[in-house]
Amino acid sequence: MHTVTSIHSKQDYEDVLREASSYFENEPEPGFVEGQRFEMLMSLIEDYEVSEFDSASAHKAAQT
Repeated sequence: MHTVTSIHSKQDYEDVLREASSYFENEPEPGFVEGQRFEMLMSLIEDYEVSEFDSASAHKAAQT
Protein backbone atom coordinates (compact mmCIF):
# COMPACT_ATOMS: atom_id res chain seq x y z
CA MET A 1 0.00 0.00 0.00
CA HIS A 2 1.47 3.32 -1.03
CA THR A 3 0.48 6.81 -0.02
CA VAL A 4 -2.00 8.38 -2.42
CA THR A 5 -2.79 12.06 -2.04
CA SER A 6 -4.43 12.82 -5.37
CA ILE A 7 -5.34 11.33 -8.72
CA HIS A 8 -3.55 12.91 -11.68
CA SER A 9 -4.16 10.47 -14.50
CA LYS A 10 -6.45 7.77 -15.75
CA GLN A 11 -3.88 5.20 -14.61
CA ASP A 12 -3.89 6.67 -11.07
CA TYR A 13 -7.70 6.54 -11.15
CA GLU A 14 -7.73 2.89 -12.21
CA ASP A 15 -5.17 2.00 -9.52
CA VAL A 16 -7.20 3.71 -6.80
CA LEU A 17 -10.43 2.08 -8.05
CA ARG A 18 -8.75 -1.33 -7.95
CA GLU A 19 -7.57 -0.81 -4.38
CA ALA A 20 -10.91 0.58 -3.21
CA SER A 21 -12.83 -2.31 -4.81
CA SER A 22 -11.02 -4.77 -2.54
CA TYR A 23 -12.68 -3.09 0.44
CA PHE A 24 -16.18 -3.74 -0.94
CA GLU A 25 -15.71 -7.48 -0.46
CA ASN A 26 -14.49 -7.01 3.12
CA GLU A 27 -15.66 -3.60 4.30
CA PRO A 28 -13.33 -2.17 6.94
CA GLU A 29 -14.47 -0.84 10.30
CA PRO A 30 -14.78 2.95 10.47
CA GLY A 31 -12.18 4.55 12.72
CA PHE A 32 -9.50 1.94 12.05
CA VAL A 33 -6.58 2.45 9.67
CA GLU A 34 -8.22 0.41 6.90
CA GLY A 35 -11.49 2.28 7.32
CA GLN A 36 -9.72 5.62 7.13
CA ARG A 37 -7.85 4.49 4.02
CA PHE A 38 -11.09 3.38 2.37
CA GLU A 39 -12.76 6.72 3.14
CA MET A 40 -9.77 8.62 1.76
CA LEU A 41 -9.73 6.53 -1.44
CA MET A 42 -13.45 7.06 -1.97
CA SER A 43 -13.02 10.81 -1.48
CA LEU A 44 -10.21 10.90 -4.05
CA ILE A 45 -12.32 8.91 -6.51
CA GLU A 46 -15.29 11.24 -6.05
CA ASP A 47 -13.14 14.36 -6.50
CA TYR A 48 -11.55 12.95 -9.66
CA GLU A 49 -14.87 11.88 -11.16
CA VAL A 50 -16.47 15.26 -10.51
CA SER A 51 -13.47 17.03 -12.01
CA GLU A 52 -13.02 14.78 -15.05
CA PHE A 53 -16.57 13.84 -15.91
CA ASP A 54 -18.11 17.25 -15.26
CA SER A 55 -15.39 18.80 -17.43
CA ALA A 56 -16.06 16.29 -20.21
CA SER A 57 -19.81 16.95 -20.05
CA ALA A 58 -19.31 20.69 -20.15
CA HIS A 59 -16.93 20.33 -23.10
CA LYS A 60 -19.43 18.17 -25.00
CA ALA A 61 -22.24 20.64 -24.30
CA ALA A 62 -20.11 23.53 -25.57
CA GLN A 63 -19.53 21.68 -28.86
CA THR A 64 -23.23 21.24 -29.61
